[in-house]
Amino acid sequence: MQSVKTVLFISKSEHAASTRYRALNYFPHLLEAGWHPYHIKVSGGFLDRIKCLKMASQVDVVVVIRRTYDGLFRQMLRKAAKHLIFDFDDAIYLHRGNLEKKQRLKRFKAMLEQCDQAWCGNEHLADQARTYCQDASVVPTSVNVQDYNQSHDKPVHTIDLVWIGSQSTRQYLQDILPNLENAAKQLPSLKLKIIADFALHSSVLAIEPITWNRETEGKELITSHIGLAPLTDDPWTSGKCGLKVLQYMASRLPVISSRASVNQHIVLHEQTGLLVDEKLSWEQAVLRLASLPGNELHKMGDAGYQRALEHYDIHRIASQIINKLNNLV
Repeated sequence: MQSVKTVLFISKSEHAASTRYRALNYFPHLLEAGWHPYHIKVSGGFLDRIKCLKMASQVDVVVVIRRTYDGLFRQMLRKAAKHLIFDFDDAIYLHRGNLEKKQRLKRFKAMLEQCDQAWCGNEHLADQARTYCQDASVVPTSVNVQDYNQSHDKPVHTIDLVWIGSQSTRQYLQDILPNLENAAKQLPSLKLKIIADFALHSSVLAIEPITWNRETEGKELITSHIGLAPLTDDPWTSGKCGLKVLQYMASRLPVISSRASVNQHIVLHEQTGLLVDEKLSWEQAVLRLASLPGNELHKMGDAGYQRALEHYDIHRIASQIINKLNNLV
């Protein structure tokens, strides 16, 4: 009998955000709890798959992150794995344009039916998974709050709005740019920091593009004043799991978010930030928070930090994952 239990995480790439936040970040906690974690990248190559199947047969639990795979490999993986878990944090059963693609849904259904458990990033995703897997539960995305517990001075001559993301979610920020520009006409001290792999341009609003870097993202967030999280409200965004909102809250930033997806459950309106809807526009929300005295902004940011610490900190979610693994084996 093994003294150390083993778990293998399978994903498309070790550089993907879902791999970091749903697997790799938990490795120290798993080791401390007596689990030896491994990760393998399976991108579709034959040799990759053979190596994966061999490793899967040698560990106690296999966790597949977001990948549904084709029928033959899926069946071989099920046969090789003693316990098989599917983890996902996006509406992967939908086409990006919200038009359900039969092949995506078919593979999603087949994958879930093969698994012992499904770990879902939010309740909406869990509802979808329960149709095909009885043991489907919410495992929220988490952040290591301590990583953001740093002290840095904020600018005094500008009010820095910040958005963190990537090219794939650029459109959500671009959609609200006219609203931010309208706010800047009334409050010229507004500035927008974009931490991403792209830049936007405006003749009205000062914009500072910042290339994302894992080592500096914490400092760039903490030295801002207000975090922005725009989203549309549709089936695709219902699968989003609120990572940027958690990063803002861990950085003690008040958050302005669309009243959509999981964000509306993470952000407490008027307490940790503001939720934008038909009653409160983006322009109004930005002007309202930007006009608050510094101590009021700090109070709201501190409330968000406490909420992130109590409900979404990596230590809390790691304990949840470890309990699930221990109960399974």
